[in-house]
Amino acid sequence: SSLLVIVEVALSLILLIGGGLLGRSLLEIQEVDPGFGTEGRLSFGVQLSGPEFPPERRLEFVRDLSVELAEIPTVTHVGAVSLIPFGGNLAWTPVIVPGYDPPDGTNGEFIASIRIVTPEYFETMGIPVLDGETFRAEYAPDEPREILIDERVAEVYFQGRDPVGSRISTLGNDSSRVAGVVGAIKHTGLDDPSRFTLYLAYSQVPTTRMAMVLETSGDPMALVGPATRAVHGLDPDVAVVDMASMEGRISNSLAERRFLMLLLQTFSVVALVLAAVGIFGLVSYRVSRGTRDLGMRMALGAEASTILKMVLGHGMTLALVGLAVGLAGAVALTGLLRGMLFGVGRTDPGTYAAMAGGLVL
Repeated sequence: SSLLVIVEVALSLILLIGGGLLGRSLLEIQEVDPGFGTEGRLSFGVQLSGPEFPPERRLEFVRDLSVELAEIPTVTHVGAVSLIPFGGNLAWTPVIVPGYDPPDGTNGEFIASIRIVTPEYFETMGIPVLDGETFRAEYAPDEPREILIDERVAEVYFQGRDPVGSRISTLGNDSSRVAGVVGAIKHTGLDDPSRFTLYLAYSQVPTTRMAMVLETSGDPMALVGPATRAVHGLDPDVAVVDMASMEGRISNSLAERRFLMLLLQTFSVVALVLAAVGIFGLVSYRVSRGTRDLGMRMALGAEASTILKMVLGHGMTLALVGLAVGLAGAVALTGLLRGMLFGVGRTDPGTYAAMAGGLVL
C-alpha cells in the first residue's frame, strides 16, 4: 500500500509539472506579436473562378465589393489578400536578389511566401509600411511588376542596401521592382519564425481566390450578415467561405496546446485526489491499528505535538519519496513535450518548485 501511494504521488507530480509547463507556454505564446492587428477584424474568402470571371471581371468584382463593404456601418477599412494569415494555406516562390553575395557560393536563391494584395490591405491589417510605398490602385498593362518585400528579406538579402527601386527575380519575372518594405508577420503559428514574404499587387496579378478583410470599430462577428449580403448583392452565385475573426484564427491555432494542457491538468487533479486519499487512508489505518501504542506513549508523558509529528511524519515520508520519484520522472518524460513548449524550458525551475510545493501542501 505504501508503494501504491508513492506511485500516486509521483504520477500526480509528473502530470502537474506537464500541465504547468504547457500552461506557462500558453501564456508566453499569447504575448507574441503576430505582426498585424487582430482586434476588430473579420475575414472571409470569395472564389472567382470559371469563364464568367476573366481577369478584368475579377478586378472589378473585388473593387466593387470593397466599396460595398466599406459602406457598412462601423467598418473603417477594407482590404483583400490571396491567403489570409492563420488561414491554413501557404504559397511559395523561389527568389533571386541581384547584388546579394551568398556566403555559400550558390546563386543566392531562396524560397519566400507569396501574397497577392490590394493596396488597402496593409492599413486594414495594421501591417506597417516601413520604407517606400504600397501599391497603386491601377497599373498599365506594360508597366513592370511591382513587389513589396518584408523587413526580413530586406535585412538578410539586401544587407544594408536600400531595396526600394531594386529589381529582383521571381515568378518567372526578372525585372520585378521593389516598391517598398513592410513589417514581417506570422503566417501559420505564433511560435513559427516569421517567413520571408513577398507581396504582389492584385491589379497586376488578379488571382481567382481572395480573402476580404474588414476592420471594424465594433464586434467583427456582427458583420457576418451584412458582408454576406454585400457579396450576394453583386453576384448571388459567389460563395462566401471561411468566415472568421482574426482573433478567432489566432485562438484556433492554439487549440491543440490548450487541449493538451487541459487534458494533463485534468489527469493531474485526478491523480492528486487519489494520492491524497491514499495517504489519508494509509495514515488513518496506521493510527487505528496503533491506538493502544499511542495511548501508552501519552500515558508515559509523550506530548500531543510529539504524537502528531510521529503520525504525520509517516505520511510526509511517503509524499517526499513520491516527490523525488516524480521529479526524476518529470525530467525524463517532459522531453516528450519539447515540441509543445514555448518560452519555457522543459526543466523550468519555477514550474517544478511551484508544482512540487503545491503537492507537498
